[in-house]
Amino acid sequence: MTLCNSCNRTGCHICQPGPLGRWSQLDPDYARALDRITTDVRHASGEWVFRMGQPSCGVYCVASGIVGLRKLHANGAGVMLEIAYPGDLIGVPAFLRHDTHRIGAQALTEVRLCCLPGAELRRLLGDYPSLYPQLVRVCLDALDASQDAMLQAAAMSNRDRLFYLLKRLLEHCGNPDDGGRLQARLPISREDIAGMLGV
Repeated sequence: MTLCNSCNRTGCHICQPGPLGRWSQLDPDYARALDRITTDVRHASGEWVFRMGQPSCGVYCVASGIVGLRKLHANGAGVMLEIAYPGDLIGVPAFLRHDTHRIGAQALTEVRLCCLPGAELRRLLGDYPSLYPQLVRVCLDALDASQDAMLQAAAMSNRDRLFYLLKRLLEHCGNPDDGGRLQARLPISREDIAGMLGV
């Protein structure tokens, strides 16, 4: 679980998600309690973290790598809705609804996730009732950020949206060449890029 190294806890020293990690506003006492139930999970590129329709097993925070969030249509066609980067939470809606996942999460690169197992997280929420509103706030802040990004994208040209998407991917997947320029093999297909841009 990523707390942006701002909570003064002893865990997750190697996580560096940056200043926008979703956990940074939790109280340090709650952060330590969450740390006690957190497990480290790794997935190879292409593996599913969870599939659409699968029961929720908990909440995940992306510690390293990137995860594609996909929605499948009844006819089998799918679209990538969003990419989760280090510091982002995935699996929260299904956990809060006590329901199955309405989207799938697939590792686009090798990923390390911090998993908060559902049963233990529910027990912890019972032990710390005031943690629940904070967790909900973290989720709502993530939703607000997603909606702000959609609004910003709607105001951009297709070219600018493509530039922004490629810039984010290069920041997370790129390696500098001998001249210092970033190069990368993009972890998503042209079809996924077109779907994300709505073209």
